[in-house]
Amino acid sequence: MIMKYKVGDRVRVKSRCWYRDNVIAGSVLYGDMAVAFTRSMRRFCGKKATVTDVGEGGIVWLDRFERVFCAGMLDPVRG
Repeated sequence: MIMKYKVGDRVRVKSRCWYRDNVIAGSVLYGDMAVAFTRSMRRFCGKKATVTDVGEGGIVWLDRFERVFCAGMLDPVRG
């Protein structure tokens, strides 16, 4: 899998509308995986952060949040 983000990239956690439309029972489908996106993570929706680490399968760590995200939960911040 090609990594969508690299360390240092600025990203925004997807919106609450995205959360409402895509999260089922606390998870979101990312490829063929169900990845946790819990109700407590909704507070991060729309917030910007910087990628601090990337892992296998598109897993992303951000500087502002003590949670793991998948690339599909994020949008790039331009400029």
